[in-house]
Formats: sequence, C-alpha cells, structure tokens
Amino acid sequence: MALEGLNDAQRAAAGHLHGPLLVLAGPGSGKTRVVTHRIAHLIAEGVRPEEIVALTFTNKAADEMRRRVTALVGPQPVEMGTFHRFAARLLRRHARLVGLTSDYSILDPDDAHAVLKRAAKRSGLPMAHLPIDRIAGIISRAKNDLRTPESFEPRWGHPADEVAQKVWPTYQRMMLECNAVDFDDLLVHVATLLVDHPDLRASLDARHRFVLVDEYQDTNAVQYCIVRGLSIDHPNLAVTGDPDQAIYGWRGASIRNILEFERDYPSARIVKLEHNYRSTANILAAADRLIANNTRRKAKRLVTEAEPGEKIRIVLDSTSHDEAERIADEIAGAVRGGRRVLRDYCILFRTNALSRSLEVSLRSRGLPYQLVRGLEFFKRREIKDVLAWLRMLRNPRDDEAFLRVVNVPPRGVGKQSLDRLVEWSAERGISLVEGAAAAAGCPGLSKRAQGSLVNFARLFDGLAADARGSVAMLVAAVLDRTGYREMLESDEEEEGQDRLANVEELITVARDVDEAIAESRSPGEDDALGAFLERTALVSDTDDWDAAADRVSLMTLHAAKGLEFKVVYLVALEEGICPHERSVDHPDQLEEERRLVFVGITRGREEVHASCARIRDYRGQRRINAPSLFLTELVGEETVLEGPEAPSSSPPPRLANWPPRSGWDDTSQLDPAAEEEPAHAPVDFADEEFASRGRRPRAFDGDRPHASVAAFAEGQRVRHAEYGEGVIERIGGTGAKAIGTIHFDGDEIRRTFILAHAPLERL
Repeated sequence: MALEGLNDAQRAAAGHLHGPLLVLAGPGSGKTRVVTHRIAHLIAEGVRPEEIVALTFTNKAADEMRRRVTALVGPQPVEMGTFHRFAARLLRRHARLVGLTSDYSILDPDDAHAVLKRAAKRSGLPMAHLPIDRIAGIISRAKNDLRTPESFEPRWGHPADEVAQKVWPTYQRMMLECNAVDFDDLLVHVATLLVDHPDLRASLDARHRFVLVDEYQDTNAVQYCIVRGLSIDHPNLAVTGDPDQAIYGWRGASIRNILEFERDYPSARIVKLEHNYRSTANILAAADRLIANNTRRKAKRLVTEAEPGEKIRIVLDSTSHDEAERIADEIAGAVRGGRRVLRDYCILFRTNALSRSLEVSLRSRGLPYQLVRGLEFFKRREIKDVLAWLRMLRNPRDDEAFLRVVNVPPRGVGKQSLDRLVEWSAERGISLVEGAAAAAGCPGLSKRAQGSLVNFARLFDGLAADARGSVAMLVAAVLDRTGYREMLESDEEEEGQDRLANVEELITVARDVDEAIAESRSPGEDDALGAFLERTALVSDTDDWDAAADRVSLMTLHAAKGLEFKVVYLVALEEGICPHERSVDHPDQLEEERRLVFVGITRGREEVHASCARIRDYRGQRRINAPSLFLTELVGEETVLEGPEAPSSSPPPRLANWPPRSGWDDTSQLDPAAEEEPAHAPVDFADEEFASRGRRPRAFDGDRPHASVAAFAEGQRVRHAEYGEGVIERIGGTGAKAIGTIHFDGDEIRRTFILAHAPLERL
C-alpha cells in the first residue's frame, strides 16, 4: 500500500530499506512523495517509528511531510522537523555536556548581535569602523565550517577577521554565562556532542537507525557532521536532493556533500527522479538549457509528458517603474477577464529591496498581495519585548532578555545605572535578575534606581510562579502585570494601536501552540513554554505564507524553494543584481546564481516571464545595468523576446539580435584575440569574459565619440563620467575588440569596457 501510485523510479527509492541511498530528484519530480512513502514503507516493514528521523530545512516542508505521513499510516511518533529543531531537542536532553542547562535560550540574530557588542566592549575592542553584523557573519561562517575560536585563523589582509578572532572567545563565554545559544550554536553543540562523546554518539546512532535528509545539497559542514555521526553503526542514511538547486553556499552550505555522497558511502544505491509533474515542456527545456552551463552538477534530464505550453517570455523594459507597471497591468487584466485568479501569480526577485515598486503598482490597481517575509512578525519591537519576558521567565540567566525589558515600560532605570548593574553583577558572577533583586547593595546606584530594580525583581518572581501551564495565559499575564498593555493602550496614535493588535495576535499564536502540544504525539514537546519559545525562535521565511489566500505572492528566489505557481514572473535579471555583484570573478558563486534562476524558472507550472530594465531605481540609486548573462543562456525555440527595448523586426526578434549597439554597451561574446567581429554574432551580454567567468554591471552610454583604442595603455589614468577617475590595470585583445579593466578610485569593483566604445577621457 505504501508504494502504490508511484512510478518505477519513485518506487525504487521509496522501497529501499537498508543501507545508504542517494535520490537525485529534479524539480517537480515528487521527492516529498518519495520521502513520505518511504517512511510509511519502513513502518509497514516493521521499523519502529521512534527509530526514524526525517530532516528538512523549513517548518512548512516538515509540516507537509508530517501531514502526508499521517494520511498514509496515521499519526506516528516519527521525528520530523528542521535540522535546528531536531538539534534543539537533542541539545536539551544533553545540555550539561556543553556547559548549558535544559532551559537554555535561543537568541535570534538581533539579540545575538547585542551580546556580541557587549563582548566587544568587555574585550576593549573598538568597533566604530566595523559593523557588528560583519563580525557576526565571519564568526557564523566559521562555525558552519566547524571552526572553533582556537582553530580559527584570520585571512591575511582582513582586519575584520582579526577582530572576530579576538572577540569570539569572549562572546562564547558570555553566551554560556547567559545559558544561551545562537542559531549556529544549536548545530555546533550537537556536532561537538557526537565528536567528543563516543558512547553518546553510539547510543544516538542506535536510537535513530533510519535517517532521511531532504534537500541534502543545502547541508553545511556542521549538518554533514551530525548526519554522518548518526549513520556510522547503522548507515541507513537516505538523502534526497538536487545539485542543480544548491542555492545556499553564501551561508555555508557545501554542494560537495551531495556531489561526493558515493565517496562517503561506496555501497550507496543511486536513484534518479527525472520525470517532472509540474511544468510545461517549454519551461523545462529552457531550464535545462540554462543549467547545462554549470559544471558542478550531476547529469540528469527533466522529462515530461506535458504539452509544450506557452513560450517563456523575455521582456526588455526601459525602467524598473515600467517593469512593475506592466506586470501589474497584465495580472489585473487576466484576473478581471476571468482567465486567472490572484493566487496563480508569484513575482520573484533576487533581494527584498526590489519589492517596493512592485508593491506600489499592485496597490494602485487594488490587487491584494502577500509579501513573504515570515520573520517580520517576530522581529517587531513589541513582539520581541514580550518574547524576551518569556525567555527570561524560562531562563533567569538570560541577561540579554533582562536588558531588553527592564525599562519597558519606563521604570526610571537609566543607562548609567544599567551599566553599573551589569559590571557589578559580572564581578559577583550572578545574573542580572539576581543583581536586580540585590540592587540595594550595588554601589553607585541612586535610591530610585535601586528601588525600581528591586521592584522589577519582585515582578519577575511573581510571574515566574505562573510560568507553568498555558502559554497563552502567561502571555496575557505578562502584558497585564508588567504594564505593557496599558502602555500600548495609552498610545492613541495608529502605530500604538497596531502594536497592541500585534501583541494580542501573539496570544492567538500561543493558544495555537498550546492546542497543538496538547494533541501532539511528537517526542520532546511536553514543555509548553519551551516548545513555544523554540517554535518562535526557529521560524522561517515562508511560515506565514498562505497558499490558499487569493493574493499575488511576492518573494525572493531563495524563499520560493519548494513552492510552485501557475504563473511566475522573474524580475530584475540584470548584471550586478542577478547574478549578484558578489559573484564577480568567482565562478563557483556565478554557478550558484545560475542555480538560483533555475530554481525560479522551475517554480512555474504554466507560464514564466523573465524581465530586465535598462534603468533601475535600486537602494536609493538610479542604476543603468546590462541584461543578465542568464537571459542569453535561456534563449531557444522555447522563448520569445518582447518589450520596448527589444528590436522591432520580422520574424519576431531573437536575443541574438539584441541589444542595438546604440542603446547598450555590450561585448558580444568577446574573444580578446579576435580582430574583427563576425556579422550577426549573438549577443552574450558578457562584460569581461565568456560563459562561466565573472560578471559586473556596464554603463549605458548611448552614441558618443570615444577615444582611439591606441590612445590607451596599461597604467594610464582615465576619467569616466559616472565612475570618476581610475587607472587601467589590464588590456586584453587588440583593435576594436580590445577590453580594458579599470580600477576607479574608491571603488572595490574592477570595471570592464570595450575601449573602442567606452566614454573614457585620458588624464
């Protein structure tokens, strides 16, 4: 029964019992179906549900997995969840081995950064010229690479690395003092447990005999270590993934984990899921053509029995405003004409900063939309205030939570008083809550501050007595007894009323968790407050996305992973945006950018529209960008070129004939050694080199007279109207095809021009 309704490849994967298994699953090939049917099959074959662990990367994916398994074999105590949630539960059972207690706090990035700031201050490190998030990013990446403060080595010429090396030990010590972890620590501590405690590792391996990992291509070194540690004595590890959808290298994920799975497990069975049940043939053919330009992949093809469907449309707009207006008009026309409904549509972009013009255009036409930013609710000031109270009630050592709420609402405790309390408590080795209770003995505090702190400690003690039982009731008690609700009610401005509505919504969220925990048969969810804090701390981007809501969806390409829509718009496919300017001169990063676009295209079921704009208002600047390299790679029989910036010709124009040289500064598949350009050569939009090499934005210059190529030489100082003065560092090629690489003063990016057409003035 568990294998019914599967195709041959799906059945082979789901029916596999013992030993390692690698399932290479293309987009829309039914990998979630395979994972859930395999869990059902294992249970049907006599495997105890408690011995099965299924790990994925989003709460939504885990919830869907649980729903499908329940539909197949009824509710089962299978461990299903994200890596972080699994690690959090495991760590609570063995926290003492890493210096924590089971009631530890999970700090979100903002709170973790606040601890890092205090660590820098305690270490006497000046941070005026180094953003704290940059230092935090260096430490985070090092943790994900399984580095420690002792093994971390700064890169030569990177002063931020040196600061990170100095502050990291103090930061980790302060986290232990606060009985707290950041997101990375959750995984690192569990990996440490498995490495440093062989007996514990063996017992966990025996307990979790069957491990399934979805989206294996997105695992990093720490996650690899955890999965490996649980699959030594019982190597029944089944991983599902697709190297072509590996899009998280920027946060430490290693595509090598899936590419080298057979090296790690030589006896592994390999199954390819290549039949796509989602998209039309035209969408799949174009996606295949695009991703074939990558080298780090496992060869597979996307097969479908679907009709060709609509051609992929590549639209060349004049401005980002035009792009947004056009898309909104098209959606409005289709919906009002009865051809589509709003939930059919999704607009995808590289970064959230690109959503503003799209939101304005949709609102002006009265088109409801949902912007997928699942973390936003839990980042709101009032929500973080209430959650800080709950964290502190569960973990009285959580000093960061104390500092957030001690003077909200105002209690007459100023910054100098808090600084003195922090210093005095640290000297005595006590938490800030304990320090507040004994504030009468703290020198340097005014009588008013001492009284306010003692009263705060009493308030804390009273609430702590009610911290067991219903979380919803506890949230309501915090709002009422701390004066927080009264503070919001007294604010008659619209913002105050919105904040009040938000904290009341938090009561609803808590009530839902209370009910879910009461009905749950999942292991480790017997502590309501702990489970609530864990869930709110580990929320992911798409958790609040409502698939059933009749609204247009707007989200980043990263957030769209695992989702599908009838109609997909990919906007701002321009050099410097997608591919991102960070991928310049880094072939591996460029390949990841290409995978990101591949993911975006394969979200579409019936229609895909890709677009770029010649002029874009982006992050406070008006930019003139070249079309993305990826647009050229998409072109084929399955695509059509349109838009005001496209050439008008008959038959319909192909990308090979665009853009006209008078409108865009293209480099036309440059070969620096070539003296003459062949007639009708296809435009590649390459700036500097071809195919998998680095890319960067180019300037739109129009038809202007330029200096003779012979007038330029390496080392020559030049001036550009947009970029200012700089020096020519390198010249490649000769004649009309000569390319100059220029380092402009104060600009970290090297920019490349065809010298025969570049608006450069010699100095």
